[in-house]
Order: sequence, then structure tokens, then C-alpha cells
Amino acid sequence: MKLTRKQQKFVDEYMIDLNATQAAIRAGYSAKTARETGRENLTKPVIKSAIEEAQKEARKLAKVKLERILEEYKAIAFSSITDFLRFDAKGIHILDSADIEKRLLPALAEVTEAKTANGKTTRLKLHNKIAALDALCRVLGFDGKQDENQDLPPIRIVIDRVDPANISIDTGKGSKQDE
Repeated sequence: MKLTRKQQKFVDEYMIDLNATQAAIRAGYSAKTARETGRENLTKPVIKSAIEEAQKEARKLAKVKLERILEEYKAIAFSSITDFLRFDAKGIHILDSADIEKRLLPALAEVTEAKTANGKTTRLKLHNKIAALDALCRVLGFDGKQDENQDLPPIRIVIDRVDPANISIDTGKGSKQDE
């Protein structure tokens, strides 16, 4: 079965932002029913097939493989601020770029430096770890849709079970309890 012109336009528009409602509107469907039309279009086998083909073509053009995407997610999900800096009683020390593992660099979202009255301030910001863990869970099938025989719970269940009152941070200085 072949796509109509409007369906092909929907596929082309859907590939822009993966938003079925907006794709339906841009393809010329009624704005009033765009949400329903977009959702319905995504269930039609001919359109699903066309989207899958378009995604395959996009992967070829982008030369991106799933392994590369997983590596980026892993860098974000499993990096720690201490991969980029050290802190001790004298303060915070940012590592030289040569001392940072190259595979972890995708975890850095932002590095800024500003002059202040006291000298300068450097800010490191990492990408969202929870979002990366969630994405990895979806890709790997740990998102709550997995087989009930799997022994790993979805990340959201694990996070929801963490009691913040039971989390402590060891500063290495000892506490009054240690005295």
C-alpha cells in the first residue's frame, strides 16, 4: 500500500520533531482534530513502516549507531562530579582537562568562568543524570515493561524507594559521634 501525499507529508513533518500533533497540523490536517489524527496516523501500518524507513535513512545519513548513543548516555549516567574536580579542606580543585577521561566529557553540560571581586569563579554543570538513567532503562528494557522474570526493577522504582533520611555524606572530617 502506498502513502497518500498528505500521509507522506505527515511522515516528513513527524521526522522533524517526533511530535504527531504538530506533524498533523503542518501536514494540513485540521488543527481541531490534530492530536487524534496524529495518534491515529502513528498506528497505521503503512505510516509506521514509512516512519521506520525514514528513521533508518536518517541513521545512515547521520552515521550514528546505537552503540554511540549508549556510550553518550553511559558517560552522563555513570559519571560523577569527582571525575572533574577534587575537594579537600583547602577547597575545590578543578582537574586539568588532560586528567579527565575523554569518555566522560559528554557528561559536561557547561563550564563557565567569571571574574569576581575575590578573583574568579568557575562553574561546572553536568547533564541530567536521572534523564540519562531513564533513557538507558528504556533502551535496555528496564522501564517497567520488561519481562516479570527479570531481576532488575525499573530505575524509577529504585529511586522512589530511596529514603533521603538514610543518605549521609562522609566528608572525611569525622563527626561528633566519632569523638
